[in-house]
Amino acid sequence: MLYQERDNRFRHTEVYIMQIKGIIASSRKNYSSYEQSAVSDGMPFICVNIEDENGKPLKSITQSPTPFSTEEEINLLMTNKDQQKKVQLRFDSMKNDLLDTYLAFVEDTARSRIRFKQTEIKKNDPANPAFFSSLTE
Repeated sequence: MLYQERDNRFRHTEVYIMQIKGIIASSRKNYSSYEQSAVSDGMPFICVNIEDENGKPLKSITQSPTPFSTEEEINLLMTNKDQQKKVQLRFDSMKNDLLDTYLAFVEDTARSRIRFKQTEIKKNDPANPAFFSSLTE
């Protein structure tokens, strides 16, 4: 039993590695088309990402109107206290904007459900003249 589990994990690892290598090869082959698509979208900078989603590698492409930061730039940014504050404020602002958008979506969905339920109640209300006509149809 232990050998079978070990063999299955080994096979899964081999398959995973082959999938990663396939994604890399495909990305290299199609990179110029990714670039052309990004440029036509007004985004001259791109990168190909590979992420693990529950044991399965997934490829995504990120487009940007500005160049991506290097590790050195990030390190410099993190050592400068003023820059850290600016970055933190920007992230806080983005989080607030995202939360506001999410809450507006949730509220709008809730309002739609309430309107739908009220409409259903009116349709099924015997005091509504349309109720009896719907029974005869």
